[in-house]
Amino acid sequence: MAVFFSISGKRCRRPSSWATMNAPVRQELRIAFPRQIFASKVMVRNEHSCHIVADGSSVFHSRSIVGPFSMSRSFWVNHPDLTRRSLLRAAAATVTVSPLLGCRKAELEPTLSSIRGRVTSHSMAPHLLGPHVVWECSTCGWEIPMAWESGLDKDFVCPQCGVRQYSEVVPQPVLGDRVDFVLGEKEWEPDRFDVVVVEASGPGKETEVNALPGGDEQRLVKRIIGLPGESLAFRHGDLYIDDRLTRKSWNQQLQQSVLVHGDFWKKNLQAKVGWRADTGAVWTRDMDRWFSQSQSGTKSGRLVYHHRRCVVTPSGDVPRAPIEDTLAYSQSQPRRLNPVNDLMLRGQWRMADNSRLTCSLASGDRIVSVIWDLDQQRVMTQVPGQLDFVSKKIHLPQREWAHFGVSCFDRRLTVELQGVVIVEEDFVDKNYTNKRSGYSTEPIVLEAGGEVEVQGLEIRRDLHLVGPYGDETQWELGRKLGEDEYFLIGDNLPESADSRISRRGVSRRQLLARLDP
Repeated sequence: MAVFFSISGKRCRRPSSWATMNAPVRQELRIAFPRQIFASKVMVRNEHSCHIVADGSSVFHSRSIVGPFSMSRSFWVNHPDLTRRSLLRAAAATVTVSPLLGCRKAELEPTLSSIRGRVTSHSMAPHLLGPHVVWECSTCGWEIPMAWESGLDKDFVCPQCGVRQYSEVVPQPVLGDRVDFVLGEKEWEPDRFDVVVVEASGPGKETEVNALPGGDEQRLVKRIIGLPGESLAFRHGDLYIDDRLTRKSWNQQLQQSVLVHGDFWKKNLQAKVGWRADTGAVWTRDMDRWFSQSQSGTKSGRLVYHHRRCVVTPSGDVPRAPIEDTLAYSQSQPRRLNPVNDLMLRGQWRMADNSRLTCSLASGDRIVSVIWDLDQQRVMTQVPGQLDFVSKKIHLPQREWAHFGVSCFDRRLTVELQGVVIVEEDFVDKNYTNKRSGYSTEPIVLEAGGEVEVQGLEIRRDLHLVGPYGDETQWELGRKLGEDEYFLIGDNLPESADSRISRRGVSRRQLLARLDP
């Protein structure tokens, strides 16, 4: 059974910064009792008492906190040494509610209500959006959220079809995403890649990056990538901890991935960007579904994803280019664009007996391949540095839609089928080019044999880690983090003001809460 309560109030003095949240306050505490308390007539007739202890001393005691027919009650708490944060923690730990007239004392576990705020900047885009507008592409119907500053330009390129758009009318602005978190919850251990609410103090406060306003308080939302005692560096967009490449799990890949192209059409299918069958190939399209009906044992030809740089240029052209770390949300911001090694393809396939489907992803100047073979009931993979395919026996559904995923994040091939990871294989060849000429403008290719259908194809990329302001592709901290120091970044790295700029992390005390993925 839980007692739900919320706390609000005003400060006794205006603090100089959010870090002075520990100033004494006069707080209003609202207790809302669960309906089970009033299930019996005895409990309804009785009054209840509430007792709160903070720092070993009694700060509140009431013999009449709820009436016979009231489910909640507000009251004021005054204490010269009591702060809002300590009240939250003390109440969460020590609230005792008990009936006064002859009923057995019942200690109920209280639950803190969520603190709610809105994101006010763009440093965590596209996973948490600040104030923005939503444009609809007139060609393909795709809805594109864009930062308020970028959306005012009224001139953009749709990332789904590659067609330049212009409109005289700016859509209505949309507030930033809502973020709910709890202060005073039970202890949690920060981990790499967690998204956390951070106490804004020091250099990051002046920028008010991703601030969650709460009166005079400022809170930031960032992602942890460095833990105490570690040294870290960025190389070719990947994270190195203590000079070793750090790899993400499949779930972490999904949480941090950025959508490049989704094959979900509402309108015209004519586009500069997207999937196309080679000349002579037997692939046929029906809205967002592609199917091949070649004879078993013969190849259908290639189904190729063609990519273009979907940003506004002075010439108005949308040139062919490898997949880069562009972000449609803030595509009008001038900056350096970097080709991306780490790609992911998700979708669904359905195959008849004796059919097979081959998926090839370009990772820099290397190719990774996956073959689903229904005749042999096997999955075969090949990563850079391997001369032959590695085969694995597995049950593959026949004539049924199956969800699949293939990624080459962090120089590791990951294959997922029906929500289960079936292959995790590290690249053998670690030599990669960092030259733009080594990247393909046809980064993903599908080939089929027999009757094969694919639909809902979705291409994603990993966060491409760069130095401050997106200028440095090879960056390192140059020291080890302290014993109580966590290194934070924003997902929109070119625009995020974070630990890369100050070259300092934050302490555990400044990490207020962890957000659910």
